[in-house]
Amino acid sequence: MPTAEQSPPVYRGTHHPDPARPRHRTGKCPPPRRKRIAAGTRALLSRGTIALALVLFGCGTVLPGSPVPANITTTTATPTRITTLDLTGIQGCPLARTDWDTFFITQDGEITTRDKAPRGMDCGYATSVGYFGFLFNVTDGVDYWTRTPATETIDQVDPVDGFPTFQRANGLDKNRCDLILDVADGQALDVYASIDARSVSRLPPKCETARRLAERALTTLRP
Repeated sequence: MPTAEQSPPVYRGTHHPDPARPRHRTGKCPPPRRKRIAAGTRALLSRGTIALALVLFGCGTVLPGSPVPANITTTTATPTRITTLDLTGIQGCPLARTDWDTFFITQDGEITTRDKAPRGMDCGYATSVGYFGFLFNVTDGVDYWTRTPATETIDQVDPVDGFPTFQRANGLDKNRCDLILDVADGQALDVYASIDARSVSRLPPKCETARRLAERALTTLRP
């Protein structure tokens, strides 16, 4: 747990598991307006200075939604894992039926397979208050989120039952929160909670709901 003097590490990366992320048009920078420059001043301007001016005043700006340049990536090491959980071979959804009422679940989760990174089996529960789910990532691990350049912020938060945990906001769904648990080498459990805007008063805040989902799932996933 970070102290008041030490803020938690922040990770940034370009990967987005949401294929619907909108794309932004790209275009060439407009030619600079020609202005009269005094002879003495013109002599002080080099081609490099003019190019720098173009970057600073319009042509090099990173617009909202554009990828963040890779040179600002943070590569802080993942905190030590004090326990492990092998997700290999898990076939079904992890929530016990006794936990369904807590999250307004009334039917079995839908199981799908994700072929693009982060890869793995996904179990999603559609409910009257939102959509909850678990992605069993057994190939890419938590490094997928913490060691590549990103447009999204990944924050280290309190561990869940001893597993290093990272919190990710979703760029397309402001009511969704993902918690990524580092459960084993090359494996991660992504727990997500997307709460319907009309139902936010019926559940804890989105990231607290995701944490409770993770805690309940671990009670059935652990041997």
